[in-house]
This record gives sequence, C-alpha cells and structure tokens, in this order.
Amino acid sequence: MALDPRRAVIPNDSRCEPSNQRRQTQAKKRKDFFNTLGKIGDIEE
Repeated sequence: MALDPRRAVIPNDSRCEPSNQRRQTQAKKRKDFFNTLGKIGDIEE
C-alpha cells in the first residue's frame, strides 16, 4: 500500500515536465507560425 502513492507520484512528476516543455514548444511554434503569417501579410500589402 505504501509503495502505491510513491509509484503514482514519480510518473506524474516525469510526465509533468515533458508536457510543460511540449506546451512551451507548441506555443513557440504557434508564435513563429503567426509571425510568418504576419510577414507574408506585410509582403502582400
């Protein structure tokens, strides 16, 4: 019984970190994408 909480916590910690990095990477990609769209819009104008 005592092992279960610890086993549950460790995967949560290791899962939490990459998902945060993934979220930041996606946000950065999205920002770059919209920046590129904005530049294309500037070129068309």
